[in-house]
Amino acid sequence: MVLEPTRKGRAVITHTAGGLEIVIPSKKNILLIIFLAAWLGMWAYGAVMAGGSLFSGGKGAPQAFTVFWLAGWSVVGIMAALVLAWNLMGKETVNVYPSMMKLDKSVAGIHYRKSFNNHEIKEIRVVDRVTPFGFGNQEDLLFYRSGRIAFDYGMKTYRFGQGIEEAEARYLINIIKERGYLDS
Repeated sequence: MVLEPTRKGRAVITHTAGGLEIVIPSKKNILLIIFLAAWLGMWAYGAVMAGGSLFSGGKGAPQAFTVFWLAGWSVVGIMAALVLAWNLMGKETVNVYPSMMKLDKSVAGIHYRKSFNNHEIKEIRVVDRVTPFGFGNQEDLLFYRSGRIAFDYGMKTYRFGQGIEEAEARYLINIIKERGYLDS
């Protein structure tokens, strides 16, 4: 009989004199990375072709439609590029200090940061993965508002720990609580 090997978590935990730092790299979805890289190549070709038609001398309604189309095309391309960048190099950094917790989700130099008063954080817990369309794990597409660890702050729920397993989420919560930083 072959035993299943135990797996280490993805989070890197650093205990410092001032607090605790947890860095969680994004989960790499190879199929999504390959698909988006190919799709973005085709997207760029379409953008160049449409952009070139703007300078070919046409006037009137077709030109206005092309400008409108390129604007929408650009928004979709930027979103796809962000998802690709998150899969390649995104990370979440959680800093927990005696009086506050800071969340920083970053990709390619773009940061989404929030700071919280520890005394106002309630019900830190493990939650199910996000599946907005009723199938599969869509966390990779919703990197800015997903995660396996959730807590209530006032009348809003925040999440972090995207792509980690339930066991690792429980482990991280226990480490945060053992340091005595959270009331809940």
